[in-house]
Amino acid sequence: MKVKPSKYYFNNKCILLIILSIYIFNINAQNNSFIVKLKDAWVAWDIKEDSKGGFIASIGSYCYRYSSSGDLLWKIKTGGNIDLFTAKDKNKFFTFGGGESTVGSFDLGVYNLNGKILSYNYRNPINETQTIWDFVFDSAKSQFVVCGWRYFIKSDHKKNYWIAGVDLNGKILWEQNLTDLNHSRYFRRIFKNNKTGGYFLLGNDEKVYGRHELFNVDSVGRFVDRYPIEPSPCQDKPSYYDYIINDISPFHDSLFIASISVLTYCNPTPEDGSYYYVYNCKGKLINRIKHFWVSDFVKETPDKGILLGGGNFIAKLDANLNYLWSKEIYANYPPNEAVDIKKIYPSRDGGFYGIAEGDIAPNGWSNPTEHWVYIFKTDSLGNIKPTPEYSEKLQPCMLQPNPAMGKVRIAIPYYYGTIQAQFYTMQGQMMLEQTQNEADNFDIRSLSAGIYVVHAKITETGEVRKMKLVVQ
Repeated sequence: MKVKPSKYYFNNKCILLIILSIYIFNINAQNNSFIVKLKDAWVAWDIKEDSKGGFIASIGSYCYRYSSSGDLLWKIKTGGNIDLFTAKDKNKFFTFGGGESTVGSFDLGVYNLNGKILSYNYRNPINETQTIWDFVFDSAKSQFVVCGWRYFIKSDHKKNYWIAGVDLNGKILWEQNLTDLNHSRYFRRIFKNNKTGGYFLLGNDEKVYGRHELFNVDSVGRFVDRYPIEPSPCQDKPSYYDYIINDISPFHDSLFIASISVLTYCNPTPEDGSYYYVYNCKGKLINRIKHFWVSDFVKETPDKGILLGGGNFIAKLDANLNYLWSKEIYANYPPNEAVDIKKIYPSRDGGFYGIAEGDIAPNGWSNPTEHWVYIFKTDSLGNIKPTPEYSEKLQPCMLQPNPAMGKVRIAIPYYYGTIQAQFYTMQGQMMLEQTQNEADNFDIRSLSAGIYVVHAKITETGEVRKMKLVVQ
């Protein structure tokens, strides 16, 4: 006789499956973390999560794409230093170049997730300088809104507040600039104003670094109102500053939270240190909370908390600005190395990812002997699994494309010099030998279709990497 399972048995089975699912999920969440340490890499600009769960990092004039576990998938040269970067489309990402590193111009590159360039627009206005400091993507209008400064070269060189709308091909749709005859100023940050369809902007005074203003503009950047962010520094004396805003973020829809360093050079007080300041949308101070380390990066998280990054630490605050945890991203660095987080963001799996720089300076910080860039991913509590970090020696050498026809590039991670390449048949006969810069292509038109073994020699060190190439 067939016995029907009892209701009690069925419930226990369900509970067991649920517990097992939660256990497996937690293991995956804990293991989905890594750190990549890149020696002698260039400036760390930005990093974004892509639609496939991987990460695209902007380092110097290159972009790198990593898998969700930290493996390097490809490396491409993006033509000029990348100041700003985003991945807004499911199948492509955008790079903004120019800014301070390329004064007077900026460019917008569009790439697919395989690193292939789709479009590129370069803007170099005559007799004027435009520098981008920040941008937002307006999905409703399918445009970027950039902000920074603008000034005319033949004028008095005072920088003006500048905001512009840019389409997905890099064409400026509209732009506004606000001139102040007495000061040189620029927009440092921009946020979408969801209530009006316009934008909030944080303004900086270049002469008095601690003077900040909060601007409200409409959907095409036209001025609505502006408010000085309290408190004003040192009674407006131009030779002093004391309140330095390191970063600012929207907070609970209508408020802004800033990480502020208080350096009272005019009137030293025991309150010197670092704080969170909470403002309303008119720049009025609502709350101030002292904290124990300087946060250079502030970001509101999906749960309405706050994510902080500064130095070698990341921290999480709840919606009431109470500390939940604080962690080091790289616990094994030597005493003479300084690590500085540049950007950090929440990831879709509940963890966090970011990019940082490190310097080793045994003879003083003004003369570093080594420079590093860190790409990292943590779990939901800021932990990175205790395994040796990836390094450039662990990353594979890549042939792009493969299979190839006519030309091929040998991409060696984190190397920017020359490569001597030899192309052998599977029987060991050398058919071609060339030397090129790492960023350039090798001409393989003389090779017949087939499979070849490529010996790529790094000229500076003599190290040889071997890989197979399919020629079509």
